[in-house]
Amino acid sequence: MFDRVELIIHHGGNFVSTPTMYLGGEVDIIKVDPDFISYTHLMKSLKSGSYGNICGLYYKTPEQPMEMLHELFNDATTLDLIYMGTRCGKCEIYVHHSLDEAELVEIPLLPVPTTNANGKPVPQHDEEPVIGDHADVDQTSEGLTSHDAEEEYKTKSDTSEGEDSVEYDSSNPRSYNGEPEIHDQPREHFCTYNPDCEPPNIQVGMYFEDGTQFKSALVRYAVHEKRDIKFAKNEPHRVRVKCGGTCSFSCTGTWVERLKCFQVSVFNQEHQCNLKYKLEIVSQKWIAEKFEDKVVDDPTMTALELKKLIKAELKKHVSTSMATRALRIIQKKTQTVWKEQFKKIRNYAEECLQSIPDSTMVIHTTRVVPDSPSIFQRIYVCFGPVKKGFLEGCRKVVGLDGCFLKGQLKREILSAVGRDANNQMYPIAWAVVEIENNSSWAWFLELLKTDLQITRSDLWTIISDQQKGLCNVIARVFPEAEHRNCARHIHANWSKTHRGLLLKNLFWMCAKSTCEEQLQTALAELDKADSDAGKDLRKIDFKLWCKAYFRTDVKCDTVENNLSEAFNSTLLKCRGKPIIPMLEDIRVAMMKRIAKKRKYVKKWSGIIFTSIGNG
Repeated sequence: MFDRVELIIHHGGNFVSTPTMYLGGEVDIIKVDPDFISYTHLMKSLKSGSYGNICGLYYKTPEQPMEMLHELFNDATTLDLIYMGTRCGKCEIYVHHSLDEAELVEIPLLPVPTTNANGKPVPQHDEEPVIGDHADVDQTSEGLTSHDAEEEYKTKSDTSEGEDSVEYDSSNPRSYNGEPEIHDQPREHFCTYNPDCEPPNIQVGMYFEDGTQFKSALVRYAVHEKRDIKFAKNEPHRVRVKCGGTCSFSCTGTWVERLKCFQVSVFNQEHQCNLKYKLEIVSQKWIAEKFEDKVVDDPTMTALELKKLIKAELKKHVSTSMATRALRIIQKKTQTVWKEQFKKIRNYAEECLQSIPDSTMVIHTTRVVPDSPSIFQRIYVCFGPVKKGFLEGCRKVVGLDGCFLKGQLKREILSAVGRDANNQMYPIAWAVVEIENNSSWAWFLELLKTDLQITRSDLWTIISDQQKGLCNVIARVFPEAEHRNCARHIHANWSKTHRGLLLKNLFWMCAKSTCEEQLQTALAELDKADSDAGKDLRKIDFKLWCKAYFRTDVKCDTVENNLSEAFNSTLLKCRGKPIIPMLEDIRVAMMKRIAKKRKYVKKWSGIIFTSIGNG
């Protein structure tokens, strides 16, 4: 491939047909950069020189015979000329001048090239002419003789001296006998790059918005083809890539000032190199742009997970450090989005209150100093239909739990989960708080008490873990309610010093004992297996976790808080998102669950009670 091309311009002579020759005239040789050749600029340069009136241009390589002449008449044929020149280093151009007499010589020409010198297709379009200010031949001229038509064409050319219009330009080739086509010709048109196209489709003449988009397309091409291409030129107005070694692949894009876009001028897509899976052209910036959406959807993604994702999707190996840098770029870019979410939290709450009647959404803010802007601290959510459904058909049992949020939102989410008539999960309310402590739990439970219209706490059962602060808050907000501790959490703490499958089975025998006699029998078995384990278990109040001491009016004998844990598991995918998308994901998940249960109930053919209390 040649960076500079010699254009050998034959002008001032005449064609003869037997044999095909160009007689007389002069020869000029100019060296040009192939990246900056276009049909428009070439015609203007020839017009400004001493080449007289130009009736047509024809081109070939020095090695080709005269019978191999092609007509140069639009951007598509100019690109073919460029390709010939970059392959051979030289290209001959023959200028055909308008004649003073009607004595014309007919020279046999090859048809309009549909492929370039390498056998690749040359784009053929017919939608718009390259230059619009020379399509001035009257359509009413149909029926003129060739002599009259030629004289009219020369008259229009003579009057255009000093203007930017070009004497000859047509997107279809004219016969060499000098008879111009007497009709308007459409402009040359090339396709525009589509960044959503997969695999990337790059063609000669294709338009790009700018150099950045062009370089991004080249990286996509390298990844798809698994070729280790490199930037040979990386300038604001010209970008060229080549393969290493002796591979003939090359692609060049240049800035076209007239069109204000980048255009592919050279694209030789033949490779003689081997496939490679480690590409230097791929940067962490490109990886960040490629996988930004997936990282945003899963903010908990680690560098190793991103590395595996890249290998699975692109079949490409990247280092862990590059994946880490790509993650940092994405996180830095999305940090502004996270902060902007808190400015919109009131608008989101207002929209929910208008769309979902009887809902409760409370936002709590704080100030560093009295005159400083308010800072988000907490938000409580309880939707009206969920509240109504719980009061009309669910057990008076509420499980409380909290979990940490991931990503840049370093907070916790508190939840209250009930049990429906089928003893399944029924989320009631949730809140995003700054930290799980006495203050946040008291704020959450007071709002929950108001929403559930709890006036007699002795009719309710609250299930939670062994957190001491939460136990004190429950005793203060629901003084007469039955409070149970999750037996699974108790076993987790107890088994730290008393391990083994036998002790585990004996523990659950104690927890699920339905009367005191059965409990004492299980404790005796535990003492035989490990007396210290029995002593430590007796230190925990049996009324908080043993079924034998539970009330019977709530019709729920569960000793675990698994439903709250199940609700937390539904938050795994969304708890790393910004606050509004996270709250919206929770709302949508609950809505889908209710719709799914309703659809299931409609298929039930048996008796359905209106409330668990009627069963």
